Amino acid sequence: MIITLDYVANILHLLIEGSLLDFEKKVSREHGMNMMKRLLGMSEASAAKAFEDDHGAHITYIALKRLYDEHLTVARQLVVPRSREELQKRERRR
Repeated sequence: MIITLDYVANILHLLIEGSLLDFEKKVSREHGMNMMKRLLGMSEASAAKAFEDDHGAHITYIALKRLYDEHLTVARQLVVPRSREELQKRERRR
């Protein structure tokens, strides 16, 4: 199954901005890792695992959903900070 950017935008109700990938060119490992870390907030280790599992700069729907759920959980925790540390963490994420 191929997940396109349109599917992601429609399923997750996300606004997709910026330039799209040109599928005529193959994305290099370094560039793909950079995009996964910068745009999806993935760690270096999880981006490297996605590369190994999917044989290139791809991410499966299951992995994308898990990542989205993790970000959503963190965001929900930061909505109402219960301690000074959580308040500082929320300010750093903005």
